[in-house]
Amino acid sequence: MSQPKSNVPTVLLIGDAQDPLFREFQSQSQVPGHQISSLDWPENTAPPANLLELAGSRRMAKGVFIIHRRNIGPTELSVISELRSALEESGRNRPKLELILGDLVRYAEVQILSALADRITPESVASDLLPGRLARFSGKAGKATVNQQFSKVGILSSNLAIAEMLAEWVQWCGYTPLIANGWSDRLLQPNSLIIWDVPTLSDRWLSQLRIQARRRPVLTLLAMSNRDTTEQAKLAGAVACLDLPFEADDLSDLLAIHMPEMIAGDVAQDLDTSRVSSVRLRSGKTILRAETGHDLNQDRAPWSARSDHQKSISEKQSQVKN
Repeated sequence: MSQPKSNVPTVLLIGDAQDPLFREFQSQSQVPGHQISSLDWPENTAPPANLLELAGSRRMAKGVFIIHRRNIGPTELSVISELRSALEESGRNRPKLELILGDLVRYAEVQILSALADRITPESVASDLLPGRLARFSGKAGKATVNQQFSKVGILSSNLAIAEMLAEWVQWCGYTPLIANGWSDRLLQPNSLIIWDVPTLSDRWLSQLRIQARRRPVLTLLAMSNRDTTEQAKLAGAVACLDLPFEADDLSDLLAIHMPEMIAGDVAQDLDTSRVSSVRLRSGKTILRAETGHDLNQDRAPWSARSDHQKSISEKQSQVKN
């Protein structure tokens, strides 16, 4: 590995160089402001000989170790535990330790590792999250343009609680959320980004994604995703994928990257804040099961009625036009 430049954080990626996904992590990590290095650690083998030595080296001071493992066994647990102990001895310049884990890792191992790592990320979504996280790590987080911030972010979910949580987080990120009644909701701009809580139990979600991704950016929320599911979503046209739970900062990064600029003519219309729809829907709506919540033959969400606030806005607009 080459010596890093002074005062530049070092990011050390450790994983199996023969794994295509690890090579994608390496590619996505090439962001300005870092010294990127890699160590090859093939699956089911002993770790690199100099791994523990690097923990206390000056080159890794205030840097970050990112280890990718598809599976975790006694050897990996022991090595990561020893690495954490070595990092703790670095004092106030201690590098961070982040793990990217595959779907073969058991929950029991995740519980143990959560006490050793600063962050654990599913491998299925890591390639989408690495650029934004590393940019924030170096103090160069991406920011949305003013034009993007006036764009509505559509939210489509069969679970009202998840839809409202997403709306609150979108608002926290500085955008205008709209819990949509369907893909063709008339209050959405033609090119609005939509966050779709994907009903993966449906056998038609991929075909629906292929259709919608031709029309607008679609950010898919894939609960309990694996690398195969994410790959299918990307091939179908998803701009990015998130798993549950996720960090609000990750959502902010992805919106800053993928939010389209508003179409000319829509900007002045949406500067009128009275047109901003309510974040919350009327309480008491029935939440349907995931497999029926998105009836893909009907272009609607499980609830068709809008909130009283939204209805009031629509009625006033209708009266003005008449």
